[in-house]
Amino acid sequence: MNCINLRERCGRRYKVVFEESYYAERPEFRVAEAAWLTIMPCQHGHICPWGGDRLAACGCLGCGWRRAWSDFGIGMTGRAWT
Repeated sequence: MNCINLRERCGRRYKVVFEESYYAERPEFRVAEAAWLTIMPCQHGHICPWGGDRLAACGCLGCGWRRAWSDFGIGMTGRAWT
């Protein structure tokens, strides 16, 4: 299954980093898993691939997820919690 590549899609405008588990992967698997192991850190959480054309938002209420989603052309389907 493919996922949205955050580096390609929004890496020029937003900070995109590898999550900590990327460095635990064996080097021969990192290339294939790189898109899955990226996150966009935000002030109150992060955004990460969820599979296909979906993203997951992890954070707290009132974080401004809708603005971030609309900035790179994806409708909000994530859920925020406290």
